[in-house]
Order: sequence, then structure tokens, then C-alpha cells
Amino acid sequence: MKVVLGCDPLLAPLTGIGHYTQQLGTGLLNSSRIEKLKLFAHGKYYGHELLLESDNSEKSEIVNGTLWAALRSNLASSNLAVSLYSKLIPLIEKRALSGKRDYIYHSPNFLLPNHGGKRIVTIHDLSTLVHPEFHPSSRVKLVNQAIEQSVKFADHIITDSVFIKDQLCDGFALPVNKVTAIHLGVSEHYFPRNEVQCNHVLSSYGLGFKQFLLFVSTIEPRKNVLRLLQAYQLYREQDSSGLPLILVGGAGWNSDEEHRIIKKLEAKGWIKYLGYVKQSEIPVLYAASKGIVFPSLYEGFGLPVAEALQSGVPVITSENSAMSEFSAEGVYQVNPYDVDSIKMAICNLAQNDHESKSITFDWSDTVEATIDVYGC
Repeated sequence: MKVVLGCDPLLAPLTGIGHYTQQLGTGLLNSSRIEKLKLFAHGKYYGHELLLESDNSEKSEIVNGTLWAALRSNLASSNLAVSLYSKLIPLIEKRALSGKRDYIYHSPNFLLPNHGGKRIVTIHDLSTLVHPEFHPSSRVKLVNQAIEQSVKFADHIITDSVFIKDQLCDGFALPVNKVTAIHLGVSEHYFPRNEVQCNHVLSSYGLGFKQFLLFVSTIEPRKNVLRLLQAYQLYREQDSSGLPLILVGGAGWNSDEEHRIIKKLEAKGWIKYLGYVKQSEIPVLYAASKGIVFPSLYEGFGLPVAEALQSGVPVITSENSAMSEFSAEGVYQVNPYDVDSIKMAICNLAQNDHESKSITFDWSDTVEATIDVYGC
């Protein structure tokens, strides 16, 4: 099989979809089942070096000079940029792909160009359709139009969970055999660690082994940070010597209120907001924590939950969600809209000792299942 893999998520600092694209691309490149692999984004082909973990300066050298570099900073807020993007890019992409009809095109991020060969698209979630209030209006319009076009023209669709597959099939009246749910993998850097293995990171942040709760994600409304903070405050008012809450992640869209409360609780000495930390430190923080709190309102998969389970630590997460389908022993499922439900789970997690068994989410399984879809 010959594959063109969309690589647009690799052209900026890696988020969850960027890591998915990187892991998938690396797996395809190393697979004996794939004859040729080309990386493609916004009308341009890129070398395989884009799959390597590199710092931002190296990435900038690869990306500079592209139309995407000129537009990307404006897409979230400018209707003009969105309009320009939607009109020009399809024409450029069609021309660039015209000689690759014998290739399977796989878009890892809902945007499916006009390709004459077989087309596969991964739709990670439907948050812009189900919860448009969690996104800027210009982004909602762009993403929803792209999803509708992808659903219409894709030969097959991949989702990260059965939860999203069901929403997609119900919302677009799709036959279930047109959509395949494939769980994501988790980096091998996430595994159980003892105190000695964690001390080098914990000492730099003044933290004790198994003496804190951890939240890792972007600070934004969809992650339910406000209710988490309210629940945590109730827990600390009930237990003044309770565990601190450590928050790791950048400031997302429309998060002013979350940051106001974070500063208030920081002043009490209850919370530490670390913002961005080195990627190499995050797996250590997972393994060193008493547990992960992730009562998100909506996820396509919920990677922090899988990372925690592979690290062998307990988790608080949302019931009736994508996370529910791979949750295991050591997972507290809560009503994410009920502050008291979250608070009770925090109390239980903090006050009890847990010996959670590590569950492995292997990226090679994700890659093999994806290649199976290519051959359908």
C-alpha cells in the first residue's frame, strides 16, 4: 500500500492530534505493510524528518514560507482568513495530489482534500457540533463545514472511541460499517515509577511523592476546570490539610474566569499552577501523583486518562463519556456537571491508598488497526 498522510497537525507545537499524527506516521514509515509514505499539508509535501521530535526552532525552519505559516495565526479569530483559506487551499491541494491517485490519502484531523484515490479521515471528536459554545465562532464554522465534507466524501472514517463513532453514525445517518473506532496509544514514557525515580522532578517543584492531585490539560471550558476547582475548594474546606492540586497546561480559549479562581486558590496555598512544563517531566508527575482528576465535559478519547492508567495511578473522570469505555479498576466515574459528585470522588481518592494495575495502550496496535482499515 502507498499512503499520503496529512501532516498539518505537525506544523505547530504538538497537541494531542499532533502526537497522534506523529505516532501514526512513524508507525506507517516503519511498517513492512506500507510500500511508500508521503507527508502532505496545505498543498505541499514534507520530508519524513517532520515526524521526528524536534524543538520549535527546527520546526519553524521547515514550516516557514508556506501559505499555512501566513494564515495559521489568524484562523481562530479572523473571518477573512477563514474565507481565504477555504477558497484557495482546495485548489492548491487538488493540483498537488493529482498525480497520486494510486495512493490512499489519510487525513488525521478531519480536513479531507480533493483526492482522486481512496480517502480515509480520522474525526477525533464532534465538539464543534455538539458543544459549539466551547469554541470561537469562526473555528466552529470552519471545522463543521470540513467535517460535513469529510463525512460525505470519505471512503472510510476512523474515530478514537466507540462513543464518537456512535455520535457520528447517529448524527449523519451513516452505516456502522463505514466507521471504525480505534483507541489511541500512549507513549512508552508513561509507566509506574517509585519515589527515587521521581525525586529529580518533584524536588524542582517542591512536591512530595504521592502527596498531590494532578490535572494535565489545556485550561479551557470544555475541560470542566471551573467545576473541578469548585469541587476541590469544597474538599479543602472540609479537610484543611488535604492534598494540593497541581495544574499543568497552557491557557486556552475563554479561560479568564478559570485563571481568576486559580490565582485565588494559589493565594491560599492550596493549588500550584505550573503552566507548561517540559514534556519529559509530565510522565514523572503522573507516576508521582496520588491520582489524576479529569472530569472533562467532552472528549473524543481522553488521553490523560489512558496516560494515568498506563502510569498505574487512579483517575477521576466523567461517566457516560469516551473515557468510560476503557476505564478500569482504580477509576472513579463522576457526573461532570455535579460539583458534589466530583468533590466526593476527590475525597475518596485522597483518603484511600490504591494499588492500580498498569494498563498498556500500545501505539503499534493503533497503527496496525489503521492499516487494516486502509485495506478494507
